[in-house]
Amino acid sequence: MAVYEIRYKPWEGDLVPNKLRWLSIPKYSLMAIASRGLGWSVFGAGTLQLLGYTVFLVVINNPVLMALVKAPPGSAISPDRIMRAFMFVQTFFCLGPLVLAAPKLVAPELQHNALSILYARPITKLGYYGGKYITLAAILSFLTWIQGLFLFLVMYVTYPETHAFHTSFGEVAWPLLKGVMIHGLAITAVFTSVGVCASSLTKNSSFAGGLLLMMLFGSSFIGAFLGEELAQPLFAIGIWSSLQQIGQNLFGAEADLSLFAALGGAIFWTVAPTLVALWRLRPVDVHKD
Repeated sequence: MAVYEIRYKPWEGDLVPNKLRWLSIPKYSLMAIASRGLGWSVFGAGTLQLLGYTVFLVVINNPVLMALVKAPPGSAISPDRIMRAFMFVQTFFCLGPLVLAAPKLVAPELQHNALSILYARPITKLGYYGGKYITLAAILSFLTWIQGLFLFLVMYVTYPETHAFHTSFGEVAWPLLKGVMIHGLAITAVFTSVGVCASSLTKNSSFAGGLLLMMLFGSSFIGAFLGEELAQPLFAIGIWSSLQQIGQNLFGAEADLSLFAALGGAIFWTVAPTLVALWRLRPVDVHKD
């Protein structure tokens, strides 16, 4: 029988403080996503609209290029209409990484009973949930409010100084900037909370993806059905419809609900799934002896 001697060498590097060790979860999760071709393809597809609007704004606000087609420089489309259409389409682009990444955040670790090991280390339940939340929120932030801010900067640079975007900055540009931030953060918060919640409710990643889609679109269907039966607009009950109503209010379009009611629906779909996920991820039979 062979006998092996194993010697362990102590770690000589700097130790990460206990309060910051949970950040390793989003760090390695995002690195794993970045190493896959599918992840880059999704990010690339989510940036196509921004590229298209950038080219569009540069062309229509260039007097030389517009002189070739005998048209005055400047867009006949208002900035708030451009931003509303941009954020609306970006919401659909969020579905790709949401459905691909969210179901695999927690479900595989539940399947392999890995929470006991994680909680036995200096990672708390809140730290574990926060790490998973930041992972998905970082991806969705890039597709929503970060790209919205970049489009706002493109508008600021390309619109001529005589445009209302500059001459009436407080009435045109400033509400647009606030709308991008509020709408983008609402999309990110709601989709992230629902995504992590769906992944924490089952040990099967495929089932978690189906559950996520049911929550996204089933809630809007129920809200529309109840609203028709009760003859009252109940769009805020649905995830998808409440986010649409927020965009309609912020970017000057006709809306069926007030901004307050739509934001109330978004807050509910942020807080409720978070509480459910934290309950589901409670440390059961975990001993740190």
